[in-house]
Amino acid sequence: MDKLFDKIPYDDLDGVQFTHMLVGAVGIGFVLFIGYFFTFHNATNAEFEKLAKKKEAAQRTLKLYKSIVAKEDRVAKNMAQVKGKFDAFKSQMPGQAEIPGLMRKIEAFGKQRNIKMVALTLNEGVVGDFYKEIPLKIQLNGEIWGTLDFIEYMQNLLRLVSLENLVLKFQRLKFSEGTGRTGSLVTVLTLKTYSFVDGAENRTASKKDSK
Repeated sequence: MDKLFDKIPYDDLDGVQFTHMLVGAVGIGFVLFIGYFFTFHNATNAEFEKLAKKKEAAQRTLKLYKSIVAKEDRVAKNMAQVKGKFDAFKSQMPGQAEIPGLMRKIEAFGKQRNIKMVALTLNEGVVGDFYKEIPLKIQLNGEIWGTLDFIEYMQNLLRLVSLENLVLKFQRLKFSEGTGRTGSLVTVLTLKTYSFVDGAENRTASKKDSK
């Protein structure tokens, strides 16, 4: 420190007034302050810009995530609605294994209503994506109320029935002293019922995946 002070040109400073020295010191201090201020400001400004960019990137990422979540929610809701409708439609169709048992129930119900089933033909139907059409042709003889009761029972039992042809013909029987003249209603039904093909929805999905 002593060597530093020894290097100061005191002889030259004798002619300099104190006010000039003070102004010079203030000027040097001001220059140093300005240099420090701009250096600090530039560093702070650069850091702020980095943080601002990170914030914008985070906001864009958050917005993207929110849109993805919203889309997933909509897709999930749509899938749930479609599945609900599909399950409801599926529940209206008996399975293929149920059809023979349902035919026996129909025949037994006809006998209970004193209906003579002349013909019950179960044909091979067309297979759709997840269901199978089963054509039925039924010819029966019986009283009108018993016949109507039989048709209603059959429709409720098979759940989905598409009536294609219905022929009603009244046939008079011989006169009886106990009941008078009676008649019988001859009914010919041509209809389609539908059965659900088990596992069809999985096969449909696998076909789409394979494509």
